[in-house]
Amino acid sequence: MKLIITIDGPAGSGKSSLAKRLADKYELFQIDSGAIYRTFTKLALDYSKSKILRGETLESSGFWNYLSKNSIKIDFKNRNQITQVNNLDVEKFLRTPQITANIKPVADHRKIRENVNKIIVEVAENYPLVADGRDMGSVVFPNADIKFYITASSRARAERRFAEMQQKFPDLTVDYVEEQIIIRDQQDTDRDFGRLVQPSDAIFIDTTTLSLEAALEVIEGNLLRNASDRVQNLINSKRV
Repeated sequence: MKLIITIDGPAGSGKSSLAKRLADKYELFQIDSGAIYRTFTKLALDYSKSKILRGETLESSGFWNYLSKNSIKIDFKNRNQITQVNNLDVEKFLRTPQITANIKPVADHRKIRENVNKIIVEVAENYPLVADGRDMGSVVFPNADIKFYITASSRARAERRFAEMQQKFPDLTVDYVEEQIIIRDQQDTDRDFGRLVQPSDAIFIDTTTLSLEAALEVIEGNLLRNASDRVQNLINSKRV
């Protein structure tokens, strides 16, 4: 397996932005697990021929037979992820409102999560990865070279999300966004599987008062102090 850095944490903590910065700076590959879940959602909708995905579809033998005939593969071009089904690029079909509206039951399905994790692990055989999510260090890559757990106060995370969404949704309030984040946190920590948890060997970083640049500096400092030899060699090779 290639070099693996995991970044776990709650929604809005900045883990995806930090993962992207690390990947770009050190020429690693950032895995977009959300695109894989969206691909499973697309296939479920294609199979059901419906705009609304019902739970029984995901439990049907017909759906799983359909999946077995549709191979999902991840590749990269210029370090940009390409999600393929039967060797055809499906990226342009994955960001539709219909898929967004139906992704939750797919992402919460145990067998699908196991399949997504298997795909991610297969990618790691060929590419050095920065993997961010809620269970990358605890479940998917328990033997990662180095693990981080990124968090921030619910208010700080709400303010960040609010800033991103305010222009598109002018009636939105910070209080409402924070309420939704708190609900999401509870759901993510109470799951039967794939729950949000800080791995015992992960480095804890609170970004409540940190800018993205400052948080990245903290991560880089920890990479040099605590990571395996191959991570330190990578960092040193890219330092100016």
